[in-house]
Amino acid sequence: AGGIGIAVPLGAFNAGVEVGQIAVATAIWPFVGRLDQAPVARLQLARVCSLLVVSAGAYWLVARIITI
Repeated sequence: AGGIGIAVPLGAFNAGVEVGQIAVATAIWPFVGRLDQAPVARLQLARVCSLLVVSAGAYWLVARIITI
């Protein structure tokens, strides 16, 4: 009974996450397509996004180290 009781909410949560990802991808798709026409902007955006990912990872690493 425990497996069935968790399966439906877990499946609904996962479906919601997937729908959210599809919505975000659909919203940004036109902008991504335009990046092919602006290679300098594409490079700058890649650098900014990489910096954001590294910053988030460093923050989470430090936060986990501090709480251990």
